[in-house]
Amino acid sequence: MIIGIVPTGKVGSRISFMERMMEEIEKSFKKSDIDLSCQMIPKKTLNIPKLAYNERVGKHLTQPFFDLGMEMKNKAEKVLTEEIRNVLVVTDVDIYDPPYIELYGQANDSVALVSIFRLKNKATNTKLLERTVKESVHELGHTFGLKHCKNKDCVMNFSLNEYDIDDKTQFFCTECSKILKTNGREAWASWDWAKS
Repeated sequence: MIIGIVPTGKVGSRISFMERMMEEIEKSFKKSDIDLSCQMIPKKTLNIPKLAYNERVGKHLTQPFFDLGMEMKNKAEKVLTEEIRNVLVVTDVDIYDPPYIELYGQANDSVALVSIFRLKNKATNTKLLERTVKESVHELGHTFGLKHCKNKDCVMNFSLNEYDIDDKTQFFCTECSKILKTNGREAWASWDWAKS
């Protein structure tokens, strides 16, 4: 299965960063026996969607990035022989979705969005890569139907800040791996640990 990676803004100029990120995302899913391949679609960096920026707020709305992700998925599937399962849009600008003013990322059923803007806080290049991988795997997990997990080590654990991201692993816990293998269709009520 293919995960389409859509770099936007200045993120795509960091080719080695993007390549390493894609390798680590693949590794995270493979540890849960989910075989996927990350491929950049298209092979170049795209501009930030013009409709995303809200001058009054000074941030970028998430919806135009989701629209861009779907547009790239549809275009890529016309030339690829294999279906693109989900899309990950990566950007370097500050994103928001009212009422959520500060976001690391967000996801819907088929597109995940991650911004490195807030992940850069007091981060070396290595730390930024680790945080980006964890947040990318987390948001992609949502596109597979996973919810937030109470296991502090699990990549699906909710993070209030970048230090929470630092404290967890880039891997799914045993329970989230089970749900992931059923494509997120497992009855969540059966998992006591997942209840809030």
